[in-house]
Amino acid sequence: MATETLGRPVSVRLPESLQKRVEAIAESSRRSRGDVLREAMERIVDQLEWEQHIAAKAMAARAGERSAVSLAELDDENPSPGISLGSGDTALATTGLSAISMRTNC
Repeated sequence: MATETLGRPVSVRLPESLQKRVEAIAESSRRSRGDVLREAMERIVDQLEWEQHIAAKAMAARAGERSAVSLAELDDENPSPGISLGSGDTALATTGLSAISMRTNC
């Protein structure tokens, strides 16, 4: 994580089982619970932003506003460099895009 000034605290209630998992990770890595939760949030927000990016492209393609693109092109346009569909892995791509397609049809 880059050295960035931390903002205001955010309060979130966690199920006990998740809280215990966070505490175990914090203890085993000798980090604070806050550091573990901050890292987890950064990772999931990157993933959620990427999913929204892909879902928007899928909706545009369905509406005829955009032609279909290859998996390699999606990875090239990926706004979250840590996340990849895995170019050449058709099963993973199909699974990932099906899950996103189901979300956009809700």
